[in-house]
Formats: sequence, structure tokens, C-alpha cells
Amino acid sequence: SAALPAAGTSAAARERDAGVPSGAAPAMASGARGAAPSSAGAADPGSGPVSSVSMSGDMAHGGKTGACAMARAEGAKGGKTLEREIADLGRALSLNSDGKQVPLPGNGGVTDRYYWQQSLTDLVVYVQVPEHVSARDVDCEIGRAHLRVALRGQERPILAGPYPAPEAVRAAESVWSLERASGTLVVHLEKSRETWWECVVQGEPCVDATQVDSTRQVGDYDEATQAQLRKIMFDQRQAAAGLPTSDQILASDALQRAAHLPGSPFAP
Repeated sequence: SAALPAAGTSAAARERDAGVPSGAAPAMASGARGAAPSSAGAADPGSGPVSSVSMSGDMAHGGKTGACAMARAEGAKGGKTLEREIADLGRALSLNSDGKQVPLPGNGGVTDRYYWQQSLTDLVVYVQVPEHVSARDVDCEIGRAHLRVALRGQERPILAGPYPAPEAVRAAESVWSLERASGTLVVHLEKSRETWWECVVQGEPCVDATQVDSTRQVGDYDEATQAQLRKIMFDQRQAAAGLPTSDQILASDALQRAAHLPGSPFAP
């Protein structure tokens, strides 16, 4: 294992310094900027618009159902706090000869402040925040070319910077949500193209993108492609068992139907 990369103020110090009241319901913000998600959209200089909207209630992963958002570590399901999840992932962390992290399950990495996962189409960051923090205390700005995650009243952001060049996100489709029970701020980024990222933002610890698990699940494809893949897998199983393929079954059914038509040359 390798020590967790540390940067900025420690989690304990952030909790001591937060000093912010609770009271706002867990929220989801789309392309959010600012701690008041219900405020009007704000401009993202040089990076396209940044919209903002809020919904109350526990919106897991901002209500997104992307491949990456569905791949959260099993520990979260068992009631672990994010602090425990980060510690467990840190113990499993290893580095390659270049000092880059070997991708963890979910094809991402971990630091002392957050861990992240990704698929070809999206990336999700799980940021540790004090449990008493509410949505109004969150200052999260998701731009097309940069990300900033901070808590109001703190001098330094938790995470900030441009995405790894030349990558960008679809800001209007990217969201953040707050899971107060586990002290987790979830940032869901929709990538502008299908690719593997080495880090969340420039200057943060990198993973070795050549070692990601690039296997794609059938559900990751559009419906037409899923149908084609299922047909191929069905035909392979049928052929291995010495049974007719889907095309052969269709042809046989067509002949049987034709055999009952008046004047059919296929009549028994």
C-alpha cells in the first residue's frame, strides 16, 4: 500500500474551521455555482454557462444513473462514513514505477480529501465534508473546463483547478449533491467525450490510465447496440450447445408460417 496523497488542510482541521450551521435539506444542483443552489445561473468566464438548480431530499449522485455513479464502493452500502471508505481505499493503494496510482476499483484514485471513480462517459468525485455542513454552505462550481469545490468560511478550496488538458465536461448535465448522513459531497461530471482521465483536475494525484479496466458492460451501450450484443451472445451459446441460432430460428418460423398459406410450395 501507499500513503494517501495529502494536499491542503487536513480533514480534521477543515472540520474544526468550518463553524457553519446546519438546516438546509440535502440538495442537488446542476452545473452548480455558489452555496445557494436556488440562485440564478451565473456566467463561467471562458468556459460556457454555469446553470444552477436545487432539489430537496436525498438525491443520490444528483439523481444521475450513469455507469460511474452506479459503481460506488460497496462500503457505502454498508453504512460506512466517507472517512472510513477513504481510509480503506488508502490501504489498498499502490503506485507504479512513475509514482502514479494504480487505478482502484471504479478506475479512479484516492487522496486524503476525496476519492473518485470513472467510466468512459462520466466521472464521480466523493468529497469528505463535516457531517453538519448543509447545502447552503457548499460552494461548488462546475464549469466546462474547470471545477471548484469549497465550503463557505474556509480560506482554501477542497478541490480546484482546470480539468486535465484537453478534457472538458458538459456543465449543464453535470451535478453535485450532498449526502449529510455520511458527510459526503458527490460531484458527478459528464465528460464531453469518451476517454479515460488521469486525474480530476490538474495538480492533483494521477492514476495510470493505461491500467484502467476498460471492459464495458452491456448496459453501458445504447438500446440498439445492446440488442445486437445480446443477439451475438445468444447465438454463441446456441452454437456451443449445438442448437439453432436466432437467424435459423427465425427462418424456421417463417417456413412454418408459409407452409400454411394457400398454394404454398412448403405445404406438408
